[in-house]
Amino acid sequence: MKNHSFNRKIGGSLLALSLILSAMGCTAPASRSADPQPSMPSIASPDRFPVEQSSVLQPSNPPTSRPASKLNPMNSKFIAAQTRFSLNLFSTLQKKDPKKNLFISPISISQAISMIYNGAAAETQSAIASALALENLSLDDFNSGNEDLRNALEHPGRDIQLSIANSLWTNQDTPINPDFIRRNQQFYNAKVESLDFNNNKSVGIINNWVKRNTQGKIEGIVDQLSGADRLILVNATYFKGEWSSPFKLDQTTSQDFSTPDGNKRVPMMAKRGTFRYFELKGLQAVALPYGDRRLNLYVFLPRNGQTLDSVIQTLSPEAWTRWMSEFRMVPGYLQLPRFKMESELELKKPLSELGMGIAFSDKANFSSLTTHPVHIDQVIHKTLVEVDEAGTTAAAATAIGIRSTSIEAVKTPFEMKVNQPFLCVLRDDKTGAILFMGAINNP
Repeated sequence: MKNHSFNRKIGGSLLALSLILSAMGCTAPASRSADPQPSMPSIASPDRFPVEQSSVLQPSNPPTSRPASKLNPMNSKFIAAQTRFSLNLFSTLQKKDPKKNLFISPISISQAISMIYNGAAAETQSAIASALALENLSLDDFNSGNEDLRNALEHPGRDIQLSIANSLWTNQDTPINPDFIRRNQQFYNAKVESLDFNNNKSVGIINNWVKRNTQGKIEGIVDQLSGADRLILVNATYFKGEWSSPFKLDQTTSQDFSTPDGNKRVPMMAKRGTFRYFELKGLQAVALPYGDRRLNLYVFLPRNGQTLDSVIQTLSPEAWTRWMSEFRMVPGYLQLPRFKMESELELKKPLSELGMGIAFSDKANFSSLTTHPVHIDQVIHKTLVEVDEAGTTAAAATAIGIRSTSIEAVKTPFEMKVNQPFLCVLRDDKTGAILFMGAINNP
């Protein structure tokens, strides 16, 4: 897979996710179905492209605890499914190598899978629904929930850019179900275009769309196409946020950070103030707001013998919901490492473990998409995060769960030094959606 370079700015980031469907029985290289590496389109860089709309939320005073979701009951059920999927996928990925950094955008991944879900039928549709933790959510309610969430996220607030862009590129000799196209245009605002995948110019057309929608931050997303490729779905999610109260540069010092492989010196930002905060016997947690305080980076630090791995593996949607209601305004002192990282993931195996393995096999049923027998060949996910004194390039955060212990009411000033592996979750508090999640072992 070809490497691509891109520029990063403090406070801005992009994520890209692509699903590629291939026809079964075509003359694709033998390695395609057995090995996900080869001549498939590859994601160039983890950046997220801004959709044209952006608007500003009026400033509001921060509540002492998070308000309940303002979405209607149907959408509240949808958000609950999004949360379950986010936590399940993150936990599955983290188990593979708990000592490594991990950073994903659950909303970017779910948007792409949601689009292809509209083309699935029978057992394949049920398998994808299981992976997405939809339970009894109907297809119409699911699509409406995605549309409502996207619309809500178009208004992120002051000093924040947050946008989602979707596109669907079809090989011109592939018959596509008109209902599949209509639903993706209506609910996902997807750009749809038919191309000749045997023509090298098609790669440039897709990459130029990516470049335009990423404000030039991603030069390209596809390296090559072949006639065996039938459909490419691309989601890009862009986030750029400034802290409501920035860290002061002159307060940043070099401090020890305990990684799984030993101590290292890192630039440690520091700040005194009043924060939304709570603690358990084995955990400290703080919320760092952006702009008008609608979006927050939640930082969860294991303590008293707990490890990052144990926190992640005991996390549940129920614990997450409880924690979100327990943050209170508390004076304190915070030290947080300045860090940046990039990652690239192939999600075929973890998504199979979540129940949608049939979608990657020759038994896949995408008859609601096309009359051609097709299956998903690859799911590629790339991310970038950079956190510094001014804000976040792309803050990923993970929901942290601790075993059943009572939450302690904190009244006295706290001190929280994030000098060991921690979890972070970038959450939209208006909708409850988890946008980014990260396990930071080595900043």
